[in-house]
Amino acid sequence: MLASLGRGLDDFSHGRMAASARAFLRAAQQAKGDPGPLAPLVAWFSINHLLTLDPAVPALWGEARPWVLASIEAPGQLGWRARGELVEWWTHHAFEDAEANLAERARIQFGCVPAVRLAGPFGHGVAADRWRPFPAEKPGPWPATWPAAPLRSVPPKILATERRGCVIHLDEPALPGVFYAETFLDLPAEREILVAVQGAMALWVDDHKVLERDLRIWGVWPRFGVRLRLAAGRHRILAKLPDPDTSIRIHDPSGAPLTLASSADPGPSYVTSPPLAVGDPNLLMRYLGDGQAHPPEDELEAYLAAFFAAQEGQFDVANVLLEGLLKEHDAAAPLSLAAAAAFTEKDPIFPDNDARDLARTLRERAVSLDPGLYFPRLWLILDRLDKGLPEAARAVQALRDEFPEVPEIGRVLVSLYGRLGWRAERSRAASALVERFPEDRGALETVIPALEEAGKLKEADELAVRLRRLFPDSEIELDRAIARRDYPAAIAELKRLSQRRPERKDLIERIASLQLRAGEKVDVLGSLERALRLNPRDMGARLALADARFGRRWPRRSSRGSTPGSCGAPSSWSKASPSWNPTGSTPGR
Repeated sequence: MLASLGRGLDDFSHGRMAASARAFLRAAQQAKGDPGPLAPLVAWFSINHLLTLDPAVPALWGEARPWVLASIEAPGQLGWRARGELVEWWTHHAFEDAEANLAERARIQFGCVPAVRLAGPFGHGVAADRWRPFPAEKPGPWPATWPAAPLRSVPPKILATERRGCVIHLDEPALPGVFYAETFLDLPAEREILVAVQGAMALWVDDHKVLERDLRIWGVWPRFGVRLRLAAGRHRILAKLPDPDTSIRIHDPSGAPLTLASSADPGPSYVTSPPLAVGDPNLLMRYLGDGQAHPPEDELEAYLAAFFAAQEGQFDVANVLLEGLLKEHDAAAPLSLAAAAAFTEKDPIFPDNDARDLARTLRERAVSLDPGLYFPRLWLILDRLDKGLPEAARAVQALRDEFPEVPEIGRVLVSLYGRLGWRAERSRAASALVERFPEDRGALETVIPALEEAGKLKEADELAVRLRRLFPDSEIELDRAIARRDYPAAIAELKRLSQRRPERKDLIERIASLQLRAGEKVDVLGSLERALRLNPRDMGARLALADARFGRRWPRRSSRGSTPGSCGAPSSWSKASPSWNPTGSTPGR
């Protein structure tokens, strides 16, 4: 297992992606049957990298598919986090294959509870609310509403929700604040279960707190799931959330989903005896506790733990866990130096300029010890862009020739040629990139604009169809339509995205904005009022609405000095609030 992991990591760092994928697959297969304490960490790391490598190694899924499907059903020693990555991998390819009823099947495989209700918002919409108790935490059924907080006119209440797959979303506007999610589970017999609630700051089971993630305590965020022994009967699950979007996942200790009856009905009674905590299922919490890090003595284990701390967004934790591998700087391994550079760039303890300088120093040291590390070399080239774009483009081209299996280098090269205005070189590099990596999302999104610029519209259209098939949420067709001012096509694409992602209420306003651009008759006041309901604290939307109402109430009789706002379409439409940018991108794109 460890030998396969080492080969996979070495190949991955040196740009041998196909060999790396097969080594990581062997490591995951071997970890599945390994009873040792490192097996879940090795499996999680290996499968995480397999998902990264999947677009760059087209034959990988066909080779891995039988084992993935078998391991989803019987995960063995993989652990619940590694199994979750396998389900994500299967879901992506099942969507490509247009498998029937996929959303519901994926929900079942992820172990997500379908019946969840939300209440809120509590507090005043400030950070301090996260650590304050609110009435929804009390035992017993929720009332329809709670008393409003001081200085707030809208009381917290039970909110309308909608579910798409695993995730529960609000189906009505709400102010910022703290929210609570509640569900009830029926256990036919006493058993151990694993509960994980996305984004939860605290978790109660049967009115007993079993999890608290207070961000004022260093290193607490990776504590995500809880493993409990519960008695037979009905159980209340309650979670405190910073945002009204979540999913509640229930697994057995191996990570396989539990198909338990669930309900959002608070009427029937539930068990009130305290649940019994059975260990900690969170792998990273082996190395964290009481606001301190406890790095393992084994260097490989420390490297894996640091990697996953960074994956959880805890870059300061990652640096501390990796510190033991860097104490003797002259003896530090190149891979450790490269990892430390990546963590340091995003470590909040360092000012931005200091972090970048330190990351540069670490990468220069890593490259001097091992010139075969492709990413530090690419980063250093891009860090010196101010010395000349042509020189950087030639250096990246040489790097691409040296590491032909790395799609990221090809994407950077196409972008550099575009900045230089070298159309012929950009077209050739784009064609080579998409030929080598036909299913890589970044490659496709980079190549399509390059082909359009070169006048190869048919090829660009074919790739756009492929991209939309592989990644239906991509907005490349929207960007293309807006760039050629084809507003009907852009509106149609936004409507398609809105049907796929009904939780994205911003798409409705982008449709209205494009309709206005296209000269269609639009209910401006209605659009502005909807925008304000979605985000009542948006001062730009408030000013735009006031401008529109003023213009409608006091029309100007003379055309001299008139503005769009005097006709009911406010002049501040596009600049008062970022939500009115129909492309969702920065101005000038």
